[in-house]
Amino acid sequence: MTARSMTDEEFALYQRMVSALGIGDFSSLLVHYTSIATLENILDSRELWFGRLSDLKDTAECDHFIDGVLRNASSLLPIADPDVIAATMQHFRQVMRDETFVSSWCEYSLAEPEGQLGMWREFGDDGMGVGIVADSSQFLASAIKREHLSFGVYSARMEYVHKDRVSAYANDMFKRVANIDIPNADVMRKFMMAALVLSKAPCVKHHSYAEEREIRFMRMSPALNGGVASPTVPRFATVRGQQREFAALPLKDYPEHALDLRVERILKRVVVGPQGDRAGREQRVKALLAKHGLGHVPVVVSDIPWRGQAA
Repeated sequence: MTARSMTDEEFALYQRMVSALGIGDFSSLLVHYTSIATLENILDSRELWFGRLSDLKDTAECDHFIDGVLRNASSLLPIADPDVIAATMQHFRQVMRDETFVSSWCEYSLAEPEGQLGMWREFGDDGMGVGIVADSSQFLASAIKREHLSFGVYSARMEYVHKDRVSAYANDMFKRVANIDIPNADVMRKFMMAALVLSKAPCVKHHSYAEEREIRFMRMSPALNGGVASPTVPRFATVRGQQREFAALPLKDYPEHALDLRVERILKRVVVGPQGDRAGREQRVKALLAKHGLGHVPVVVSDIPWRGQAA
């Protein structure tokens, strides 16, 4: 399926919404904590797999936001019809959970090359894995081009909102957008809050997770995405004894979308986790990169002291 080109008016509206919502740039380097086996699979297949939102450990974080808004729908701006909001969100809630696929990354700083201890423990194979550091500059808000918006894969900085602040947070979003001159505004006002909440739901977590500094890449259902299809393809794998579906994004050049996602273009370094035989895993990673013609990619060994292990 080929998405239609966005008009000048539509792209201008997108830019006004980005400005109104205060969406800024995140780090131009991101890190994905995972196992060496997953790194090998990415290099072998030249694909990045996105997990289904409802299969993630933290799916409840989406409910945390949506449920908070639904409980307080009557206190939202009068311009947004509470009944329409509730009905729309209830209708699309399961679609959002089941047909949104995500890939989670964290902001990475060259000033802290060793990575984050908590992320190594939770996602980096308990410190025995790797951190894949990639160039994210093509997805920064300031770099988005019209062609990007028909790609069907989007990036967003995670917001960390206390459950008592959910309604106020949603209201603030709507106030910002309500001041924009929107075509067919009378119709849009009825659905704007529901659309905003649904689009933000996969990007909101409890405030206690703020240390993750997560950037999330999403492939949403065309039903929630203006009919825009993505270039992802379905893949299946058994995880903890259960068959699961993933959305695989081929890592290649997409000239029609002005995006170059080839591995040799975006892979900037690999960080070896701080646990166990770091020297042995460093050599394993270097050999793996060399095998795929990526011997020029730096390999950094995390020197975070690991409890229970001699420094």
